[in-house]
Amino acid sequence: MESVHDRAQTLRDTSRQLRSELLKTICSTIRIVATFPNCKGGDRLEESCQRTAWKGYNLIRNLASRDGFGTGDDVAQSLESVRAVLMSPAGADEAANVSTGLCAPASTQSPPFEMGLEPLSKREIEVLKHVAEGQSTKQAAAIMGITFKTASCHRQHVMAKLGIHDTASLVRYAIRRGIAAA
Repeated sequence: MESVHDRAQTLRDTSRQLRSELLKTICSTIRIVATFPNCKGGDRLEESCQRTAWKGYNLIRNLASRDGFGTGDDVAQSLESVRAVLMSPAGADEAANVSTGLCAPASTQSPPFEMGLEPLSKREIEVLKHVAEGQSTKQAAAIMGITFKTASCHRQHVMAKLGIHDTASLVRYAIRRGIAAA
């Protein structure tokens, strides 16, 4: 007869296996979203799909690390495949042949944000550039022809996406990434 401890262990094992399968399935879906706009979608669709795919990637990465999936797990390999698709067309060609059979993207565009794990929209990068060059958010808004509130929202999104909480770190980040001159 099976003890309560054995049943609990069986349930934990089954739960972990189901979570693993679910995370891998979600990774496949994220890869589809990441490569979808390359089927004649246009810039707005491409940016939207890339942003959605990055959000999904980061969510799954956090869930996988919280649940203790390590580098040798299938989940980690699926995540790395998604990251390769998101980071570069060359990585997408390689990752497209791994397990799902997706066709590689036709686009040869650069990654959404050079070497960053978070995608920044064109407007967010522009606001970041102005702030890093010493302009206030109000000045950046005036230069860009947008309202202060919109520029402020872009700046908040940049800081949230990058996990940066002060202007000095934001400037250092922009300089390291080549967005602003030193």
